[in-house]
Amino acid sequence: MNKSLIFFFIIVISINTSYSQNIYTDEVEDQKQWVYDNDNKTYMERPCTYRPKLNYIKDIEEELKEVRDGYGYLTIGIADLFGLGLGYQLDDVYSLGIKWGIYWTSSKGGRPEGGPAVPNGGAGFGIRFSRSLNNNIFNNINFETTFFHTISENNFSDFIKGGAIDVNIGNENHLQNGQNFIWSLGLVSSFANGVSPLFLPNLKIGININF
Repeated sequence: MNKSLIFFFIIVISINTSYSQNIYTDEVEDQKQWVYDNDNKTYMERPCTYRPKLNYIKDIEEELKEVRDGYGYLTIGIADLFGLGLGYQLDDVYSLGIKWGIYWTSSKGGRPEGGPAVPNGGAGFGIRFSRSLNNNIFNNINFETTFFHTISENNFSDFIKGGAIDVNIGNENHLQNGQNFIWSLGLVSSFANGVSPLFLPNLKIGININF
């Protein structure tokens, strides 16, 4: 093979290697550039500082590491009186967890048809499915369902004595490990056996721990 051709390939490989290193480094390099000197009417060489492109692959990897693996939370609210749960982050958008909660429900209140005016509560276990949203204020939406095994009016013989459906939208940080403040607004529909359903707006606040 022609020696000049070999020499050409060596130069091309050297240039390509140097360019690749510049793309995937965040180090500052000193280079020189030619500038025109108006006083002397000539070009002169002067040093300059050049910062190559950042390592985008490294940045992406660091960002992915920030997404939590799991979480625990505790909340108090208007219709959802108390909530306690654990969950797992399925990916960077969806999470699934289990919960234990206490909700207001309708009460018989001395009337066969029941009514929402008399305090009555139900407690039980359920599931919580969440989806992250691309919004700074409302960054997640949750669908929660709970099955009551205990009712404050303890006159139901069924094992499942009622339940609640809780749909809410709020703010919850799922990108950082550690403790965070959470809040949400939503609507709760609760029901107990033998009485009419109860519909209530809900505001709840609490803390979650990402890990």
